[in-house]
Amino acid sequence: MQALHRARERLVQDRTRLINQARGFLMERGLRPAQGRHVFQRFLTQLVKDENSDLSPRMMALLADMAAELGTINENV
Repeated sequence: MQALHRARERLVQDRTRLINQARGFLMERGLRPAQGRHVFQRFLTQLVKDENSDLSPRMMALLADMAAELGTINENV
């Protein structure tokens, strides 16, 4: 049981790192998503779907990959 808790804790830390990195990328480009994991995930999902974004295609691809990774981590948690 203790191993299961440690594995979950690692996943939660990975998720936090990923969210913080994505938030940093967005803040460097003038976008300030609200605090909170759920709020950020909704913001990221909407941003990735928005085809009229001012972000470069390369940054959009990176954020889409991060959103997909975040979804995978959430499923595993």
